[in-house]
Amino acid sequence: YDPLIGGQVDGSWVEVRGVVRRVRDEPGRRVLGVHTGRREIEVAVDAATDADRPAVPANSVVAARGVAVSRASADGRWVGGRLLVPAAGHVRVVRGGDDDPFAGPLTPLGDLRKYPPGRRVGGRVNVAGVVTHRTPARMAVQGPTGAAWVDLEPDQPGAVGDAVRVAGFPGESPGAYRLEVGVVRVTGPGDPPPAAPLAPDPDVFQAADATLVAADGRVLAVSPRDGGWVIVLQV
Repeated sequence: YDPLIGGQVDGSWVEVRGVVRRVRDEPGRRVLGVHTGRREIEVAVDAATDADRPAVPANSVVAARGVAVSRASADGRWVGGRLLVPAAGHVRVVRGGDDDPFAGPLTPLGDLRKYPPGRRVGGRVNVAGVVTHRTPARMAVQGPTGAAWVDLEPDQPGAVGDAVRVAGFPGESPGAYRLEVGVVRVTGPGDPPPAAPLAPDPDVFQAADATLVAADGRVLAVSPRDGGWVIVLQV
């Protein structure tokens, strides 16, 4: 049960605790994207001057107190919440973050669903691999033990075939593991992984999500999409 869902505590003074995933500035305030374990809440801290903005790096754990405000869609559906914080003094840093997103140890891609001792639940992780797919906002990264989708921050480097180090936060996905708020450092040219043969089984297909695969079949349709092509195969 989460009282923030659906605006049940709208207008109330509440405390939100979680991991800071994003930091951005708006006129007169600093906005922290705080993931509470179930969703991300915008924590908007009033700041008359730059000196009043809370110095909270991403990957910090914070406890913030303010007034809960709901955000609704055009048809009145609850789509998220924001916490209005009157001053930086109402934001307490429980555990500090890191100014360098790549400062943490590398986690094998196959171990992303595991939480060894010392790893912060919901905190930033670092992975390494070869880029096997790339769009402006997303990439697939594959290593010897697994693969993952990465939802990217704007203007990130990395092309197909590059060896990269990626820092991001765990996200929910029905198939492969997904990292959000991803930032990328290119470490050099990579060795593309071998493409695994794809079996026409729905369970196998989902298990191969984000993995480089090869499929033989009959072309049923070809259509343009997002600057590329979608090919429908019968396998």
